[in-house]
Amino acid sequence: MTNPGNRYSGPFYNEGDEMFCPNCGSQIANASKYCPQCGSKIEISSQENVLPETRNVQRRKKPIYKRAWFWILAVLILINLYRTTLKTNESPTPPAVQSTAPTAVVSKAPQADQIAEDSEEAEDPYTSVGYTLKDQVPDVTYGYYGKQLTSDEQRIYAWLVEDLNALSESITFNNIEKTMIDRAFIAVNMDYPEYFWLTGASRIYITTPGNHTIIEYTPGIWMSLDDVREKRSEVQNVCDWLVAQTKEMTDYQAALYFHDAIVNYTTYDHALLESGEPTYESASGSAYGCFINHLAVCSGYSRAFQWLMKERGIDCFLIHGANLESGELHEWNCANIDGEYYYIDVTWDDSINPDGSESLVYDYFCITTQELMETHIIDDGQGEPYCSAYTYDYYYQNGMYIYPYDYNQIANAVSRQSSSDWCMLKFYTEDDCNQCYNELITNNGYSAITGYNGYIYYGTSMNNRILRIMKVN
Repeated sequence: MTNPGNRYSGPFYNEGDEMFCPNCGSQIANASKYCPQCGSKIEISSQENVLPETRNVQRRKKPIYKRAWFWILAVLILINLYRTTLKTNESPTPPAVQSTAPTAVVSKAPQADQIAEDSEEAEDPYTSVGYTLKDQVPDVTYGYYGKQLTSDEQRIYAWLVEDLNALSESITFNNIEKTMIDRAFIAVNMDYPEYFWLTGASRIYITTPGNHTIIEYTPGIWMSLDDVREKRSEVQNVCDWLVAQTKEMTDYQAALYFHDAIVNYTTYDHALLESGEPTYESASGSAYGCFINHLAVCSGYSRAFQWLMKERGIDCFLIHGANLESGELHEWNCANIDGEYYYIDVTWDDSINPDGSESLVYDYFCITTQELMETHIIDDGQGEPYCSAYTYDYYYQNGMYIYPYDYNQIANAVSRQSSSDWCMLKFYTEDDCNQCYNELITNNGYSAITGYNGYIYYGTSMNNRILRIMKVN
């Protein structure tokens, strides 16, 4: 009988409590020493009490994830985490703190890293404060000095014009250099005489919150903004009326009309000049002084003339400088008439007579740079043009410019003026003027030409190129 093979193949094997012969497979009685069928000796192994399933078997430990206690612990941990998350989401968010500080003036600002401490996407609260160089530029007219600015300065210029038109007390800028704002403001003050309330000075307040430099720019004024609102239309009406009188005139005639109107209706404010007070801090230093008070200093004369020319559509701008002889600060105009630039000094054409009265003269109406520099100093950095035309020189236009020297031409010019109390002659050189003086005054040529034998006043211009004779009745 063959070995079944699926059993234990040692000296014997059992199934339950039965024993079998390992040689023939016959069932034998328990504890038998010989097989009754084949006679084979039965040897009982020392491993008889060991279950066949466990013999020579090495036990392996189960993986931790197959053990029950591991999954119980994992479930408990997940439940605890879920409860914790629910409690966190239910916590109330504290309300945002609102600042009561004014927009333009920041007293204390958080640093940039504090603002964005809890979120990289936190919005910068100072980005919208004041004008930045990225803001839209309003449509404004750039005057002579505005056109000389850089593109960024012109943006500032435009914002200043817009806010000054609106009578804003101050203008706020964000991350813009102060020097750029100053240059733009100076240009606006030079180009816009209609802002008559400005002194030309300014006050600034600077704060530096986070990555920002915020400048609150307050232009200096000599008249309160409430008074400006009340007086502005009155001043504009005077200007508009004068401009309306030139409707049928050429540009040259209009410029001459404005020149004469200002001189005839304005008295020079000697008291202000002698007081030593800043002229720009009073009405006399503005166009308001000419149009309303009829009392002004040079800046008032020149700004009134500039305003009228501007309203008429004639290119005209201010020139800063000084009196060559005294060094005293002075201001006058330069205008483009029919494509040529000329200097015009309305103030110095409001002449003072020997008796203290004032008279209208034309010594500085449409003159050249060469002639101007004989009596004036021009400040540097104004980009002024070189004026060489003499077509609209008053004396040339009226046949009183003698060049070259010719006595017959002089006699004709004197004769044409004989019905007037004044006789004026202009020469190209000082020597020509001195020669005419000798012939007309020393040698009584004036009396011989006009037939006038009374007393006369006579004198020459500051550059000794214009001879003036006035009858004394």
